Amino acid sequence: MPSPSLSLAAQPASEAQTSCFQLSGSVDVDAGPVLAGLLEVDLQACLILDFSAVQRVNSMGLAQILKVFESLRDRGIRVHVKNPNRMVGMLFKMTGMGHYLAEGGCPPAAAAVPAGPAVFQSATAPVAAPVAADDGARLHFRVSLQSSQQLSGWYFFNTYLQRRLERAVHFEPVHGALGIAAAQQGVAADIVYAKPFDACALMLSAGFVPVLRPQGQTDEVSILVRADDPRRALRDFAGARVAAATPNSFVYLLGRFLLDESGLDSAGLQFRFAGQEMKALQMLLQGEVDLVFMLSENYRGLSGLTRSATWLLDESDSCFAFHLLCVAPGRAPLQATLREILLTMAQEDKGRQVLRDMQLAGWCAPEPEELDMLTTLFKRYLPLGGPGAFLPEALSRPAASLGEGA
Repeated sequence: MPSPSLSLAAQPASEAQTSCFQLSGSVDVDAGPVLAGLLEVDLQACLILDFSAVQRVNSMGLAQILKVFESLRDRGIRVHVKNPNRMVGMLFKMTGMGHYLAEGGCPPAAAAVPAGPAVFQSATAPVAAPVAADDGARLHFRVSLQSSQQLSGWYFFNTYLQRRLERAVHFEPVHGALGIAAAQQGVAADIVYAKPFDACALMLSAGFVPVLRPQGQTDEVSILVRADDPRRALRDFAGARVAAATPNSFVYLLGRFLLDESGLDSAGLQFRFAGQEMKALQMLLQGEVDLVFMLSENYRGLSGLTRSATWLLDESDSCFAFHLLCVAPGRAPLQATLREILLTMAQEDKGRQVLRDMQLAGWCAPEPEELDMLTTLFKRYLPLGGPGAFLPEALSRPAASLGEGA
């Protein structure tokens, strides 16, 4: 069902020197012209935007909002957002736009979007490796898996890719400890399918180029509890033990924000990291922890028996982050070729079958606004040591073969 288009309507202002408008619908890439209408009307010194009728804001919509807010700030107009739903409020805070959510009338004029808690302060544009000519040699393709259930689909995809490229593609699935152990020998990857923050690290530190993303698929977090736990509200879990795969993933970050926005202070919880989501889930089922953060797609893919042993407490709907298919900087000619092959997969029988095996609807090119907001978020919450410290070992270092497509 398509999202309702955005509309903007003026409302009576209850305070002097204040303009008030209500937004309705979804704020996405098509919201730019509607939001730009705020720049064309005669506004008072303070602008209040009522978000009570806004259903969803995605990353491209958030980028459009930020552009308008910055233009209004340059004109000396203060902006105040009121009545955002929980998910919208969470996205504003995550991206450093939380000062626009100030309560009690218009906030003081802000000089800029605050830098937030990030420790990363330097410019991160990497010096990309020289672009090499495509020599026709065997390509190395590394895929970050969330579960073993995905493995067969990716093998079929690799076979499909080899036939379409008419060249050998060395396929390496990376999954937790197995991927890290394999990252000790071999050669660097030419093509990588990476998780959101892993992809950001590869782009910023190693010059990888994002080419495609899964169509209609974003990374969301599900917060689970054991089915026999009598607690059924997040606020009941003060001081609880929480399991997650790793501390440097978008799922972990989003899970903590979801807890905080639900009134449970995530800083007071005991976090344990299992390395893999299935191991984290196992910790929950064995009673070692009280809650677990899990990629929503993987939660929906659990067997009926496993799901019956858990209870879904909460789930995000941020539409903000996604996996990315990236190409190494020395393989620039591959970019156009991969786009041509993968964007047309759904148009032929074999391609459609492979997509079904991968549980993907298809591929699409990431929008610049989406990438900008994702990398902005990554920089805000970057761990100590810069983007290179975040770079996943199993994706950035050479790895040995775990198998090849036919």
